[in-house]
Amino acid sequence: MLKLICLTLIVIVWGAYSLQFGIEFLSTQGADVWGQFGDFMGGVLNPILSFISICLLIRSVTLQVQSNVTLTQEIKRQELLEDYKKFEMRFFCLIESQESNYSKLRIVIDNGADNDDENTDVKPKGTTLVEYKANNAVTYVDDNLCVLVRGGIDNERIASWLESLDVDDHFFSLVRRFYLLVKLVDDKIGDDKKEEQYELLINLTDEKLLTIIVIICNYFDWDVVEYIKNSGIFKQAKMDNYISNYLG
Repeated sequence: MLKLICLTLIVIVWGAYSLQFGIEFLSTQGADVWGQFGDFMGGVLNPILSFISICLLIRSVTLQVQSNVTLTQEIKRQELLEDYKKFEMRFFCLIESQESNYSKLRIVIDNGADNDDENTDVKPKGTTLVEYKANNAVTYVDDNLCVLVRGGIDNERIASWLESLDVDDHFFSLVRRFYLLVKLVDDKIGDDKKEEQYELLINLTDEKLLTIIVIICNYFDWDVVEYIKNSGIFKQAKMDNYISNYLG
């Protein structure tokens, strides 16, 4: 296309010269006239061709800038993709760790003993210890907690009762793993997609595990507990009714 344009310009200039002086004018002239003709052609064509060259240079630079912008955007997109892949890997590793840790949860009670007895260190002779694990442990805590709250037992005594059940100090470990997941979402996911990631976390968390985490967060004031409560994830999980009806 460029070659055709240049050739057309040359023909036009040559044609204009021929129309002015005649087609056979140059063939009858000496070298000085041919020199004048060359100066005419160069004087007319050089500025036009130079202008075209500048336009092409500007276009080339513009295309290069656009290409660089596109390349930069692609690099950023790849970096975001890599970051999200790293986030996903950490997220699902923490989910697996949370599930594994929850499966080890156990509580121990005195069979037939009053669950709200403050003298938990004093065991009657012949007392039988009963152990509950994972979902059964949460069910036991949930059922008895309902009775204690409706019976007007204050939060401090309920917290002591929960501590007496947690023979392996496992409650903090459960809450901490959930806290790590919530904090990972807060640190790595933008506000526009945070609720979506929270929903995924809620869906991947066992309902019983979520229940015991809510219970622990209501009766203990650890730093990780405060972070979870302030995140608003319980509201998104629709645990408000549970908290108000059973935990006071």
